[in-house]
Amino acid sequence: MTGMTLPLVLAAMLSAAADININQSLLSIVTAFVAFLGGAIALALLYGAYLLIFAVDDPDMEARGKRAIRLAIYGGVLGLGAITVANLIITNIK
Repeated sequence: MTGMTLPLVLAAMLSAAADININQSLLSIVTAFVAFLGGAIALALLYGAYLLIFAVDDPDMEARGKRAIRLAIYGGVLGLGAITVANLIITNIK
């Protein structure tokens, strides 16, 4: 490359990067968050179910299992609500 070609190539790359749609970037971040949230909820539900199954005569373990399941459901509802609001905001920004 000659001395003048490199700045032209860099300028073309920067202008192409500026044309990237910010909404698509935000939607991909939200999609990644949904995947993480789904996995975290599944693990929390499995943990709570494990505690409930093996809490034979231990009321403390049974209470911890029920609490883990309840908190997983609350977290899922809260997270999905936040994702819904984020999607509404992102899709309505023009």
